[in-house]
Amino acid sequence: MNQQKIGEFIAEIRKSKNMTQSDLAQKMSVSINAVSKWERGLSMPDVSLLKPLSEELGITINELLSGEKILDQDLIVKSDQTILNTIHYKDQEKRKVIIQLVVCTIAFIIFLLGLSIWNFFIRGAVDNYVSYNIKESNESIYISGNLLNDEKVFNKAHVEIENGVMHIIPYSSYESIFNKNNSFNINYSLKNINQIYFADELVWQDGKIISSIANDLFKNKNPYVGNMSANGRIANILSISTILGNYKNSLITSKQPYEWNFIFEENYTLEDSTFLDKKMNQYSILLLSLIDNLSVVTWTFSDGSNTYQKSIDIEEANEQIKILKGTELPDEVKEYSVSAYLINELLSMFHL
Repeated sequence: MNQQKIGEFIAEIRKSKNMTQSDLAQKMSVSINAVSKWERGLSMPDVSLLKPLSEELGITINELLSGEKILDQDLIVKSDQTILNTIHYKDQEKRKVIIQLVVCTIAFIIFLLGLSIWNFFIRGAVDNYVSYNIKESNESIYISGNLLNDEKVFNKAHVEIENGVMHIIPYSSYESIFNKNNSFNINYSLKNINQIYFADELVWQDGKIISSIANDLFKNKNPYVGNMSANGRIANILSISTILGNYKNSLITSKQPYEWNFIFEENYTLEDSTFLDKKMNQYSILLLSLIDNLSVVTWTFSDGSNTYQKSIDIEEANEQIKILKGTELPDEVKEYSVSAYLINELLSMFHL
């Protein structure tokens, strides 16, 4: 079936009847663009239009599909040829559809592969959503863990070393067919290394592993005791209510010395109160260090009959630190909040 010939034939008959493309389009209830495509051989009229189009042009369907007028003596031959051409045209259309489906399928597969490759190579530095463990062995540091973001997987770790300080920057990417693993296990030599930062957290210094609690406390240190939400974050990191029980807060910030009073709601036996005093003494020293203008920490509790109140101030905290600290550590409690390393040392003093 010769679309070009059929199109030229449609245009010839239309013009012979003094019809414009617009006239024919209106009679066939199609757009002018559709008629233009027929006449240029770019498309064929829909099967449902063959009969009304033939009638409008004053020709037979056989002549329309042959692209020419058919004399009576040629009718049988042309009819047979038209049938064969129609069958051939349908076969061509089927092949076109199959080819289009194959091309679309291949394109989709290529798209998926490309997306996977893109996800594999396009990566970004890991944010805080990472859980890790640190071990030191044979003059090497071992870091293992996993990303907490379910949409991301571990890609690689970039290492920068300058003046004995190692920065390990973990990179993540979106999951792909090449990488579905969000866990990691990496190790590095400690030769000539004094400090190691992993994902912007100090994790090792001078032969000591820095705990995640020390890093969390360092990130949440508070300049003003009047900020109760910031105080609460520090208390939650230390798990004070989990270990010692529920309490209410009372602050004295109208005049110095600024004070934070823990009012415990439960009744404590003698044994429990001894444990409470020991732990609150430890926690209070940490709070005095981490809250810049806090001067006194007080805790109040009852045994059911009597109410007791204990406290510790900066001077008492300093005296305890001088007894417990190493020779190279600061004497003043407030000096320990300047780094995660010193906070870690303070935690170690009190076995927290």
